[in-house]
Amino acid sequence: MVQVSCEKRGMNRLAFVPSLVSPVGLTDHHKPWNKVKNSAYGKRQVKVISLVKNDQVLEKLYKKVVVCIRQQSYSLALNTCRAVLEGGLDCLEITLTTPDAFELIHTVASEYPQATIGAGTVLKPSQVKLAAKSGALFVMSPVLVQDVVQETIRQGLVAIPGAATPSEVFNCFVSGASLVKVFPVESFGGLSLVKTIGGPFPDIPLLPTSGITLSALPAYLSEKNVWAVGVSKQIVDSNSLTSENWKQIEENARRWNCIVRDCGWK
Repeated sequence: MVQVSCEKRGMNRLAFVPSLVSPVGLTDHHKPWNKVKNSAYGKRQVKVISLVKNDQVLEKLYKKVVVCIRQQSYSLALNTCRAVLEGGLDCLEITLTTPDAFELIHTVASEYPQATIGAGTVLKPSQVKLAAKSGALFVMSPVLVQDVVQETIRQGLVAIPGAATPSEVFNCFVSGASLVKVFPVESFGGLSLVKTIGGPFPDIPLLPTSGITLSALPAYLSEKNVWAVGVSKQIVDSNSLTSENWKQIEENARRWNCIVRDCGWK
């Protein structure tokens, strides 16, 4: 493993990624994905490009708010995605329980190419393949499914399986997870749980989700082992959704984004 450290407002950022040592140099002359030949050389090249791509996705997720999109219809979900993105939060987890989720991922990723769009509630390897084809950059699950993690790695995406205890967090990480989703964090102790996990496992990057409030956001983002946080109803509130008040959802997202910026994270 290689430890990559960066500085942001005096805090160390640690990203633990597999070694990039390879016969293929990391230059600007890499061939596009669809042009790499299916050879031993080509496979090594694809592996290196995949690692670099994942590192770029992790960079985009760092100290961000990932908004979970789980709606009863495609149109509601699409309008919700647009409102959240227009509000300045550019990381979305589109759950596969949403109708036509893969089409939705493709549409949103195409409309907002600078956004970081991932697939959520992924429980089968076959879903990982469809998510990759749709344009997802990461795969998130509520629990650890070994086959899903391995397929996510094969597809060159960022794997984020879920856990609720220190043992589960460790098992996720050694299975190949880039980040570990702590779910549902507030039901299992909230920030106290995050701190507890950080004791024996300070180098495992976490993405706590479910129940995090706007007032608690700075405390979560200040934890060194918290890579990002996940929210849903705190931004996509039921009243705004029922009345299809997209401007309110956009404003909710803008308030959360302002807190992120006030904490020093962009």
